[in-house]
Amino acid sequence: MYDMIKMVFALIALGCGIYMVICPKLATKKEMREDPEVVAKTRKSGIIITVCGILLVVLNVVI
Repeated sequence: MYDMIKMVFALIALGCGIYMVICPKLATKKEMREDPEVVAKTRKSGIIITVCGILLVVLNVVI
């Protein structure tokens, strides 16, 4: 049961990261959506979170 919790958290991180990469404008605050620097930073953060989510999923499967 507790092993599933780690996998669920890893998949949530992966899903959030993919969402931030695909739709960076929707993942930012309404007030900051028009600023291209903020949108680029959101996309970059999404890539980092996606990579971390992939690593967590792989580690949960292997270990």
